Amino acid sequence: MKKLLIVLLSIGFILGAAAQPKIGGTFRGGGSVGGGHYVRPRVTVVAPYTYVSPYYGFGLGYGFGYSPFYDPFYRYPRYQSQPSQLDLQIEDIKNDFKYQISTVKHDKSLAKDVRKQKVRDLKHEREDAILDAKKSYYAQRNHNNNS
Repeated sequence: MKKLLIVLLSIGFILGAAAQPKIGGTFRGGGSVGGGHYVRPRVTVVAPYTYVSPYYGFGLGYGFGYSPFYDPFYRYPRYQSQPSQLDLQIEDIKNDFKYQISTVKHDKSLAKDVRKQKVRDLKHEREDAILDAKKSYYAQRNHNNNS
């Protein structure tokens, strides 16, 4: 019995070692000079099928807990709301300053520290413009609500 167990374990080890991909040399693809392809193992991520909780059972669906067909990760389709005027205005401000920053970054006629300083200044101006847009939006909204 002991010998049979040792023989089965050694066969299992041999088969397991033979199933591993070859590292170095030429294994997948054509031949390569001075080495080979390194093969990474395939990674599979599996999400849990059902919710397991000690209070609600184990999700087996036999009269207790959740059904095996219940998926707790399913989200009902949500309808996207229209972006507000403030959101659109902020996006416009960000796009304008993004273009200005990229043109300053690519302007090679300026010294590197001058370009960096201009980029910093533009980023501060962008934040100030966004704050001003928010202030004016909410001030106008409050004014309309009070009227």
